[in-house]
Amino acid sequence: TFPAHGIVVRQITGERAGYLLALAFPAILSNFIVGQNGFLTAGLIGGALLTIERRPVLAGIFVGLLTYKPHLGLLFPIALIAGGHWRVIVSATITALLIAAASWLAFGTETWIAFVQSIPHTSQAFLSDGWANFGKLQTIFGLARALDAPENIAWTLQGGLALAAAIAVALIWRSKLPFDIKAAALGAGAMLATPYLYTYDLVVLAVPLAFLYRLGRRAHFLNYEAGAIVLACALIASFPFVSMPVGFAAVLIVAALVIRRAAIAR
Repeated sequence: TFPAHGIVVRQITGERAGYLLALAFPAILSNFIVGQNGFLTAGLIGGALLTIERRPVLAGIFVGLLTYKPHLGLLFPIALIAGGHWRVIVSATITALLIAAASWLAFGTETWIAFVQSIPHTSQAFLSDGWANFGKLQTIFGLARALDAPENIAWTLQGGLALAAAIAVALIWRSKLPFDIKAAALGAGAMLATPYLYTYDLVVLAVPLAFLYRLGRRAHFLNYEAGAIVLACALIASFPFVSMPVGFAAVLIVAALVIRRAAIAR
């Protein structure tokens, strides 16, 4: 699925150099090593953001397919409602229902029952017991747990950050800010809202970075903006040499750049 990631970054940047930027993004190494689905997720999120304005039905199909990774789509309904993109919402709903029906036809009711029953066990294993090491969770929840904070404190921090991200995305998508800023805000906010984010999921961060790159190329890069982007990439590249949620710091940096862009544009 790497071509989906590469094509999306190239289309966002509007330059052939986008392919090189997609290939150079350090998070792709983690995705290649473990054979995970970060490229597909980035392709769907980037594809949705690319097509929302001009091809809303296609954008809705991308959002509907993203329901295979529902925890990364938490803020999409908020953004779409705030922006009044009702055709995207209808298309996404129909797509999600169709693929759910297709899975039911292919695998039967028992698979859905087993899926629902496995959710509490999976949550307990990875978010409560830390079977995969809390330092690998690139979220504020993972950071808090890696620092031995109680689970209730970690959930409080995660809930507060998710709420802040949701409010910021809603305000930005209701505004008349340039769409590049809206897209970058949703891309970064989606990664802040979830407690469950591994290094291979950080491939998605290439999407808001590509929109920031396009903003910089069209007008100019703000002071320290390029340096901050390099720092975010360096933090991602430092994992697993630094077995802590360094990717969370990278997402925070990108989110701060988006907020700065929004403040200046207003």
